[in-house]
Amino acid sequence: MTAVPRRRLCVPKQKRRGVNDGGNLPPVDRGRGAYTYLFASFLFETTTWGGAYAYGVFQEYHTHNPASALYGKASPAATSVVGTLVLAGLHFSPLLTRGFFRTNPHLIKRTSMCTILIAVVSLIIASFFGGNIAALIAFQGIIYGVAAGITFTAVILWLPQWFDKRRGTASGVIYAGSAVGGTVFPLIINALLQRVGFAWTVRIQAAYTLVLMCIAIYLIRPRLPIPSRDAEPRRSLLRSLAPDGLKVLLRPLSLLYIGILVFHAGAFNTVSLYLSSYTTSLGFSPATGTGVLSAFNACAFVSFLTIGRLIDALSTPVLMSICATISALSAFFFWGFSNSLVLLIIFTLVFGATAGGFTTFLTPAAKDISSMNNQETSTVYLALIFLRGIAVVLFPLIAGTIYDSEKGTSFQLYGLGGFRGLVIFTGCMMLVPGALATVVSRYRKSLLVSGTTGATTG
Repeated sequence: MTAVPRRRLCVPKQKRRGVNDGGNLPPVDRGRGAYTYLFASFLFETTTWGGAYAYGVFQEYHTHNPASALYGKASPAATSVVGTLVLAGLHFSPLLTRGFFRTNPHLIKRTSMCTILIAVVSLIIASFFGGNIAALIAFQGIIYGVAAGITFTAVILWLPQWFDKRRGTASGVIYAGSAVGGTVFPLIINALLQRVGFAWTVRIQAAYTLVLMCIAIYLIRPRLPIPSRDAEPRRSLLRSLAPDGLKVLLRPLSLLYIGILVFHAGAFNTVSLYLSSYTTSLGFSPATGTGVLSAFNACAFVSFLTIGRLIDALSTPVLMSICATISALSAFFFWGFSNSLVLLIIFTLVFGATAGGFTTFLTPAAKDISSMNNQETSTVYLALIFLRGIAVVLFPLIAGTIYDSEKGTSFQLYGLGGFRGLVIFTGCMMLVPGALATVVSRYRKSLLVSGTTGATTG
């Protein structure tokens, strides 16, 4: 009889010493390993996504500060493309690299270290081309965004290993990192832009990005042993990169969730990109605009933690509907009639608190879709992020065409500074998730009553 070869595992040193091998794996939802993973993921989120949400400061600098080499040369729509493409890379890269990492799990950390270096080098190169919008789009936008997105993939792939019953809470803590980064980085970047200019600001950004992400990649690790290369089936590079198991996204429940996440992403990122510019259009200083943007992201921090906690206890569609509806109303009324800093701050607090933590719904949405269709959660999760990224790219570009800078000095009762169209656009986009979430709630109840699942109703 031919002997069956044993499955060889590449495990960390602590596992070889017997700490995590066999049946002695680290506990799920608690313990030092889970909390270390959570902290490392929080650092990744803070550096990558938080940095991306701070790009509004760069956009305001290029648009309104004569010290910028792009001042008067590039439109707000053109400069907003850079920040939009960073977010696009963060959204698109994880799904496109998932297959490769599943085939080669032993390369996850090595690849992440390489992409960290690529991201840092791309920022340094961008610092030498402050007056060239095409170069900034390529290096500060596309290359940096894609590299940072690949680095973040480990967080997504290993989350289900470390957290199960408390996954909503864990997701809220991780996503809160983007709010922390979006609060702190705008203040740092704005101060640096005023003191040392664009070039050295981006170089300093590259330096702290390198330090924080290296700490994160050192700390993060999977809960389960990593199969060696010899233990995995051989697949071609093209096949390993091709996403699989995505037909589930065509089912009714999936399409409803996709609509919710896509429209929210479009509205939220439009506000994130233009909030600082709106503040300065009212006559306030760039420092005030930065402060408003930081307050906006600080509210999102509270929102992430609160929604993450509520998800583990309450109905996800109901929470979605409430948050989206309040966000829409705040845009229509508080932002639309904001002719003073007080009203603008009220809008910032309300919209940031209700829409800021909406990304946390990705986790229960993916889990809901996968459980009803017998599909792997991480696949659905990455697909939802990818589709959300399309909205992140498309909707701000549409918003850029709606924004009328020529009306910046004219008096308007509603939507000052040429922002009337953006206000209405944002409010309408946030009404859609509220309505669709209500449909999701009723659709899920009908499935439970009829005893069917998404697999049979699609």
